[in-house]
Amino acid sequence: MEKRSPKVCLTPRNELHSCCCLVTIASFVSSRFCPDCKALTRYFYSRKIYCCKYNFFYRLLSHKPLTATKRSVGIRMELPFNKKPLGTVSEDTEEEHRGLQTSGGSETYARDIFRSKWFPPWFPSFFFPAIGCLLFGYDVGCTSSVLRVLGNIQASQSSSFGELSSLTLGFIAAASLFGALGSSLLAFRFGDSIGRKKELLLSAILYSIGTLMEALSPNLPLLFLARLIFGAGIGFSMHAAPIYIAECVPSDKRGLLISLKEAFIVTGMVFGYLVGALWEPSVSHLDYWLSWRFMFGSGIIFCLPFLLGVFFIPESPRWLLLKSSQASEEVSESFLSRSYMERARSSLIRLARNDKQAAEQQLILLSQAIREGSYSSEFHGVFSYSELLTPQSRKPLFVALSLVTFQQITGQPSVLYFANRLFEDTGLGFVAAVGLGIWKLIMTIVSSILVDKVGRRPLLLIGSTGITVTLFVLAWLFSGNGEVSLQIPIVLGIFCYVGSYQIGFGPITWLVLSEIFPLRVRSASLAIGTLINFGMNLMVTSTFEWEREWFGTSGLFLQFALIGLFSIWFIYEKVVETKGLTLEEIEAKLRR
Repeated sequence: MEKRSPKVCLTPRNELHSCCCLVTIASFVSSRFCPDCKALTRYFYSRKIYCCKYNFFYRLLSHKPLTATKRSVGIRMELPFNKKPLGTVSEDTEEEHRGLQTSGGSETYARDIFRSKWFPPWFPSFFFPAIGCLLFGYDVGCTSSVLRVLGNIQASQSSSFGELSSLTLGFIAAASLFGALGSSLLAFRFGDSIGRKKELLLSAILYSIGTLMEALSPNLPLLFLARLIFGAGIGFSMHAAPIYIAECVPSDKRGLLISLKEAFIVTGMVFGYLVGALWEPSVSHLDYWLSWRFMFGSGIIFCLPFLLGVFFIPESPRWLLLKSSQASEEVSESFLSRSYMERARSSLIRLARNDKQAAEQQLILLSQAIREGSYSSEFHGVFSYSELLTPQSRKPLFVALSLVTFQQITGQPSVLYFANRLFEDTGLGFVAAVGLGIWKLIMTIVSSILVDKVGRRPLLLIGSTGITVTLFVLAWLFSGNGEVSLQIPIVLGIFCYVGSYQIGFGPITWLVLSEIFPLRVRSASLAIGTLINFGMNLMVTSTFEWEREWFGTSGLFLQFALIGLFSIWFIYEKVVETKGLTLEEIEAKLRR
């Protein structure tokens, strides 16, 4: 196919009219050419056309003619217009150039895979970030099996690792949590700068590196480092995934899909338990030192799809429009603002299955909502941390952080820790753990199905009430030395507690966190929520044995039950319903 040089319009500047257009060819424009260099395949917007020759949108500037110029960012030139009316499209050209082709062929091919009737256009934007959450659950399930294997290794066999005491095993388990805390701090500082997609990509890279290092670590310090790296991936994915899913999926499916993200976490736990059982030395007949390495290394089967899939999802259009709005306030960054706007348009078209008219309407609505949000705020330009203290940010931040705190201090980490120990004592460790994981998955799916029908607030009230009642019952059972005489009722109580938690606090807390924050502070606020979540988890887990010795098992569960009563009051009084509202409508509702 012959490549033709673009023809520059030689009409004098003062005689230019509507037959000329100003085009900007940036450095990333595809080099492929159309046989008919003048074919215009799409009329897109009142002053936009799409030319198949350059695979780019050009702006029609009949009201503001300019001569040909060159800049460092690209080439500006005036190009003769096709005589056809705007919007005239040949069938062959339409079929050949359906959709934007501003990226490489591999990404176009990957988009075509998900363009079938079996996959909604938003499916990749949900599925691949959810795999990052699945890896978090896999780490929880897999690590419990790894610690059991490492704990059975005799000191004489552990020359390269030193003495594997219970404290050392505890540090191995907790190292990923410290990594998640560190990456949550980084997400608070840089999350809005790098964007949702790049943060997910960073998470996938850290997951992959951490998994390989865990499987190949020759000594204990490198194993600790690997756990920290993997934990950093957890922090970034748990921060970026709910934001990205909320900003990309349709509002009527947002509750379902973000709640299913929690189901992916639970599915990862079940996979972790199953992989641990598969590579158990007594089953696989492997040496102890190979067994736990295969347990960690098997996580790569989830890391690779996550890493590859993130390349093919669009950037969040809301984040791009936010950056465009911030850049438009700086005269020197006007070109950057237009670039962000074009990328947002491209993302919306992909998420709308190439329905450009619907995408353009949504672009207008989102841009208007962002402008209204900027006008109602005293802050403009780039994000400032003082915005978190404004009235429109304080209320959602208080509600969200309170929910995250209640999610942990109502005893969820402690109950699960005690349940695992109880299952081990009764000889049902693996079977009961897998059964509990499947039960959590079933209740999470039930919550995901109901959340867009019943609402967020009712499910939180139902779940917190079930948790509180169950905790009171467990406190009563343990008050009579129930650890020995009432094991079956205790196990049933634990299953009721877990089911109530997965109906309410488990999936709904992260859903509320991803919805209620204004766009300008969403990334920083959710990073604080992620930090509080992991920090409270660490605090509750580390103080469990001390509190149990001090208050007794019955007193400990009674303490959690009283906190549960307070959480019911808080949800009833403070949490607002967001069912059926767009993110912009939620922001406007909380501003009033």
